[in-house]
Parts: sequence; C-alpha cells; structure tokens
Amino acid sequence: MDPDGDRLARQSANLARHLNDRHPDTVLFLARHAAGRIGATSATVLAADATGLALSVESPGGADDRLLPFEPATGPGDVRQLVAQLLLATRAALPPGSNVPLTSLEAQHRSASGGHRQ
Repeated sequence: MDPDGDRLARQSANLARHLNDRHPDTVLFLARHAAGRIGATSATVLAADATGLALSVESPGGADDRLLPFEPATGPGDVRQLVAQLLLATRAALPPGSNVPLTSLEAQHRSASGGHRQ
C-alpha cells in the first residue's frame, strides 16, 4: 500500500470533481486558450496530477482528449497551486485587448488575495 500515492489519487479526484462542478467556465477557458481549442463548447477535467490536467474537450468538430502540462515543479507541489499557475500563465498569454472575462476561479483567487493579482 502506498499512502502517498493514495493521497495524491484522492487529491486528483477531488480537484477534478471540484473544477468540473464549481468552475466549468475555468475548465472551458483552459480548453480554449491553453489547449488551443478556441471553438470548444464544453470541457471536462478527466484527471489532475503533478504533470498536468487531462481534459475531454467537445467542439463542433467532435471530441478529443488533451493534456495541459504543468511547468516542471521544483518539489512535490500542490496540484491546486499548479492549476493556479497554469491559469495565470494562460491569462498572461492572451493577446492584448482580447477582453476575455475572468473565470470563476480567477475571480475567487482575486477575492482571496484582496483584489490583487497573485
């Protein structure tokens, strides 16, 4: 039995469920802008671990799975923090003036940090 592996598996499942249930707009934002599926109509997190987010993405052309890799962690990072970093990097990579509204998770992070960017 691997207690660390079990803990990470639970964290992954809980994070995927949380993102899908509470932040579907954030998942769709990542599918469109981090995975390059601009025409995506829906997206679901299949798994989340220290390597990245696995998404199932629906678009008018069909469905496919995409892996959004995280930046290599310098240690055993918290997957939630890696998602936050991916979200920040995706937002920062948008073209100037793109006027894409904040996602629910971005708004939550801004609210938690007193309205300042993290």
